[in-house]
Amino acid sequence: MGARERVRAVVEHRRTQQFFFYVIVVVTAALALRKPAADSDFLLVLIRIGIGIFVVEILLRFWAYGWRYFRDPWAGLDIVAVAAAFVPGGLALLALRFLRIFRVLRLVSMFPSLRRIVAGLLAAIPYLIGIGFAIPLIIFVAGVIATNLFGGIAPQYFDDLGTSLMTLFQAMTGEGWPDVAKAVMDRAPVAWIFFVIYIVVFTLGALNILIAVMVNAMEQVAFHEAEERTDLFEERLVAEIRALREEVAALRDERGS
Repeated sequence: MGARERVRAVVEHRRTQQFFFYVIVVVTAALALRKPAADSDFLLVLIRIGIGIFVVEILLRFWAYGWRYFRDPWAGLDIVAVAAAFVPGGLALLALRFLRIFRVLRLVSMFPSLRRIVAGLLAAIPYLIGIGFAIPLIIFVAGVIATNLFGGIAPQYFDDLGTSLMTLFQAMTGEGWPDVAKAVMDRAPVAWIFFVIYIVVFTLGALNILIAVMVNAMEQVAFHEAEERTDLFEERLVAEIRALREEVAALRDERGS
């Protein structure tokens, strides 16, 4: 067994995982009890010791897994949280110190099913950003249409673009849109077409898109986990075959001599 395999075995050992778990709990408790205006020396010592342990953990994992370590969604969170702890205090950077509290999210790694869900959420962020750009664009187009169609009918809801956007955003949440639709339909009965399409697109379409994105992200996480397990199995298999070859070669040398 090579050095990396030994380090990997130590890092992934159940007792090592438990040790890191307790360190995270202690550091998180120290951060929760800490008063920035009157820091306790004892709490600061605990936090600094914990940060040192976190640094050692990151280095060990990087040595054990190489660049594959950065494929883990938790790797970026760990590095950012630990690096922020070394940022000097200051008004502009004070908020970065609170990134250390995100270490508590590592607790979910103790529960594989919960870790898979959170990893899926992190993996879905790029797609959610795209949806976040698309939804305001659709609301803007709908707001322009509603202002021109219903501005003279229900000025309290569609007098200008800003008012229309606020009304449509409220309707998107499902709050009060029947009252808006009734106020418009009293003057324009066919306005129901606009509201039905709008509500269906956002309450059903957008929700289904979000669900599809989350399911796809979790499937990707499951695929990557299966791929990593396969890679580890292949590495161990190759190492065992190499060891067997060396043993066979040694036996041949003994018989030849």
